[in-house]
Amino acid sequence: MPAFYTYEEMHHGDMELFVRTPWEEQAFVPLKRDLNYIGKNMPENVFIHWCGTNVRSRKIAEEELKEWTNNLSGRVPFLWDNTIYSHYPFTSSSMFTSYENKFPENLHLKTAGNGMFVNGDVCLEVNRASMMTVNDFLWNSSVYYPKASLNNSIELLYGVENVDNILEYKNVELEIREKIGERELWYQADSLWKWIRKTRYTTEKNPFYYHLNYSRLKALRLQLKSSVPEPLPIEEFEQLMNDLVFKRKEIINNIQSNQNLSNALRQYSVKFDVNKITK
Repeated sequence: MPAFYTYEEMHHGDMELFVRTPWEEQAFVPLKRDLNYIGKNMPENVFIHWCGTNVRSRKIAEEELKEWTNNLSGRVPFLWDNTIYSHYPFTSSSMFTSYENKFPENLHLKTAGNGMFVNGDVCLEVNRASMMTVNDFLWNSSVYYPKASLNNSIELLYGVENVDNILEYKNVELEIREKIGERELWYQADSLWKWIRKTRYTTEKNPFYYHLNYSRLKALRLQLKSSVPEPLPIEEFEQLMNDLVFKRKEIINNIQSNQNLSNALRQYSVKFDVNKITK
């Protein structure tokens, strides 16, 4: 695999941070060089996989596809879709979620191989219904309705009597993960700030682009902290979490007709320990 496979590449981070700095050429030239080399030298019967402009692109624009085709010396890429893992904050699980993405019209006629590969995991019980909706979408996207597809998939797998329980479990489990994640993010943003603050004294007496990057780091800290609510007092937070955990347990206990599913949900459910959450 080359050093870059999306603009959200693995080593440099956000490529836009390099625009109008002394390192712009150093960041972008290797990307285009590698793509150009791959496009020219990859055997014609081997597809070049592409994830979109981000690793988990929730939208594929036709101009983006054309841009990457141009960078690949005219080789049209084959879409590797990771979006089933990108629906919710603080988790990458599909967790009983219907497949949805935004594509150009007739995408299947515009990618290499006339199609795409959807990256998914049907080994986990919480992913099986989601992957069934992917099949539904790929079979005939023109008549695909996400909510109906998900309900039908859950019903086929676990019975109509468990549809409401499973969807309620998903909502409670996501709320638990979100509450824990928001609280951790709030405090970790402060820890991050302690290190960012130290860079001020080495940047302010140097050329402007160093200080500009410090300002971006400072803005990142503010954006992180502003993206989550201010934490509840620890006693209120603990009570809220205990209520949610109890509710989740009741939902799982109501799923009586499928023991494999009940056991899988118990194992999957995130564990909560108030002593490990920043106070």
